[in-house]
Amino acid sequence: MEPNPMVSETLLRTLNAALIDAGNRRNALQFGVNELRSVLANAKASLQRAEVQESNAVGANDRKKAEHRELLDYYNGLADKTGLSSILNRIEVLANEQLETHRHLQTSRDIRMNYQGQWDQAQTNLAVAEKALEEAVKEWQRMSAEVEKARNER
Repeated sequence: MEPNPMVSETLLRTLNAALIDAGNRRNALQFGVNELRSVLANAKASLQRAEVQESNAVGANDRKKAEHRELLDYYNGLADKTGLSSILNRIEVLANEQLETHRHLQTSRDIRMNYQGQWDQAQTNLAVAEKALEEAVKEWQRMSAEVEKARNER
């Protein structure tokens, strides 16, 4: 490998400018990574809240189903159902309440799935940004070494 001829002031200024550009790129990417880490943390918190809400909705729906099923089984087990229309009315009320808890459960699942998608996307975005930052740091380090080498050759 041939030694480089003496480095001119113009070349050194140009290399310094390239080093500054590489540093600015690295800094911008670091800022972006920090922002994406914040987005990921917020997405994780939202996902966890949605998981709790879904779990609560599952419990409420299960309890309402059991209550409805218990009264319905009781009524169906009666030999004489005359004069018990209040039980039938209550069975209908419980069925409607269970339908409502089921709707709430479905909504909770949809919300959780939405937040799961946001969290997954945030993880992907962060991984891509971290890779770009890693490359920018390597570029900055390489440019820094080149500038130092050029300064030493003056």
